[in-house]
This record gives sequence, structure tokens and C-alpha cells, in this order.
Amino acid sequence: MSIMSKHLWFSALVMPIAIFNGANAQEHAFGFGRTATKDEIVRADIDVRYDGLGLPVGQGTATEGKQTYYAKCVACHGAALEGNKQLYIKPLKSDKRHAINNRPFAPPIYAYIRRSMPLTEPGSLTNDEVYGLVAYLLQETGIRDQSDEPLDANSLRRIRMPNRDNFVPEKNSGVTLPR
Repeated sequence: MSIMSKHLWFSALVMPIAIFNGANAQEHAFGFGRTATKDEIVRADIDVRYDGLGLPVGQGTATEGKQTYYAKCVACHGAALEGNKQLYIKPLKSDKRHAINNRPFAPPIYAYIRRSMPLTEPGSLTNDEVYGLVAYLLQETGIRDQSDEPLDANSLRRIRMPNRDNFVPEKNSGVTLPR
């Protein structure tokens, strides 16, 4: 029996045992932490696709979003969305590839903000606050007009991002992007 086949046999026998034991002992393996509550799981369960499937109920205007931005975001992202070089936070309003205006679809912007902002309290924003922030950011970057129409799941799905056509799905991925 070659060394390679010995390793394969060993892996086939040991790995299922290690995985089974690891799954059962995971909660107590490190001696700290706890199981998430149902409320924590519900708050963290945001899975928004590029086409807006999964966006929650809620709405917000750019005016409301501006108030939220200045209350909870300006310290890191700057008054003019210019970022903060000392904190290594890149500009939100820029022609660079990381900026809001270079995203291919708008709904994932909602998901990112909802899940991970503000940095000091991720996930603490309400659905309405996030819709307002997205409306404000899209307005400030010139993607959405200056009206103060409420942004909700339906209107966010319909926003056509300026850089959409510059993204191509991976070959053989089975993904068809809307055009």
C-alpha cells in the first residue's frame, strides 16, 4: 500500500469522527461565548440578493437618511462622504472602484449597511434608517435625483446603477444578470 493510499484511508476514517466530535463540542470548545438567541438570529438573518430578493419591509427618505448619516456615520465617513485617511476608510463618493457609484446593483448596498454599520454598533440601525441612508447616499453620489421620494424595497430594486454593465458573471456560473 502506497503512502498516498495510507493517508487517504486514514483521512476517510478519522475525519468523520473529528467532524462529529467538533460539531458536538463546538459551543464549549473554547470556554467562552454562548448560543445566539432567536432574536439575535432574526436580526442577523439578512440575505439580500443583487436583484433585491430578501429586502425587508420599511422605507426612508434622503432627508431622513441625511439626519441619520450626520448622527451615526459622519465621524468615520466625513461630512462630504470623503472617508477618513487616518482610519483607512475610503471615500463613499469617488470615481474609484470601491465607491458607491461603482457598485453594479443597489440592493446589496442596503444589506451591507444593515449588517455592518455603524462600525461601533453593527446591525443597530432600523430598516427605515437604512433605507434613508441608502436614499441619501444614492442622492449624494448622483445616482438618484434630488426628490425626497421614499425609498423602499420596490424602488431600490428598480435603481439602475451606472456601472452595472461593466460586471460580467463568471462563465458557467449559471447566473444571468439583468440588463
